[in-house]
Amino acid sequence: MKRPNLYDRLKVLAILTMIMDHFGYIFFPEMIWLRLVGRIAFPIFLFLVGFNLSYKRRWDLLLRAIMVQIPVLILAWYFHFWTYALNILFGIIIGRAVLKWVEGRRSKIEGQKKWLSTLWTLWPLPLRCMLLTIVLLCVHPWLKGFIDYGSFVILFPLMGWLFKVVEGQRSKVEGQKKWLWTLWTLWPLPLRCMLLTYGVLIFACLFGFTQTIFGFSSLQLTILGGFFIILLCIFFVLWQGNHFLPLGKKIDAGVLFISKNALLIYIFHLLVLWVIKIFLMWRQSV
Repeated sequence: MKRPNLYDRLKVLAILTMIMDHFGYIFFPEMIWLRLVGRIAFPIFLFLVGFNLSYKRRWDLLLRAIMVQIPVLILAWYFHFWTYALNILFGIIIGRAVLKWVEGRRSKIEGQKKWLSTLWTLWPLPLRCMLLTIVLLCVHPWLKGFIDYGSFVILFPLMGWLFKVVEGQRSKVEGQKKWLWTLWTLWPLPLRCMLLTYGVLIFACLFGFTQTIFGFSSLQLTILGGFFIILLCIFFVLWQGNHFLPLGKKIDAGVLFISKNALLIYIFHLLVLWVIKIFLMWRQSV
């Protein structure tokens, strides 16, 4: 697959909006618009975690999550933060672990029903995801005290996984018997409605959760809702195909570099911003 593609560009968008969010949080907490734009980053990152379909244990990810958490706890104590919750890297680890379990269950079910067509096993899949979603939403008020974004660190990877699995099932059907492909073409609308309903539900819950934290104005809420609608539409475009999007050699090289080093950029930019913040505070005190 040619790169950079839509997947890579979404990661770059998430990185840029995340940096804006953290910059506003650390230096200009009164500039709520920076925080508003930063709400884009989380759903992109976590959706792509599920869409990537890679859930192997990564000890380097756990190590980096601990490396980030230790200074965050120290800073939280010093600056009197409102929360000591685990950082988003731990959320990614938890999301990947849950998806590995869900993927194992799906493979086991499909292995027991070899005589069923791919289409037949496709319908119950979103229903099982919906049941898991209800459980996660119920435990969210408790879970958000332990980890950033609470149950959403699982819900958005689950959405990305669901989109990717349905896309893979569609590709399998294309290569099978003509009558099976004909059957598939008769029901893309209800299938897309099912995915759309699930996506709208998750984004709506995130919308409400965000408002309880930030207390945005009516205009800001309208803009945030517009952001979420656009993101959901982009996720559907990604579901249709991870298209190659060239913009010139230099720009493409920069996009690929950021996409491949997103984790390091996350750690490095936090370190730089907080070092600058502490230095400025020290200068003011002397």
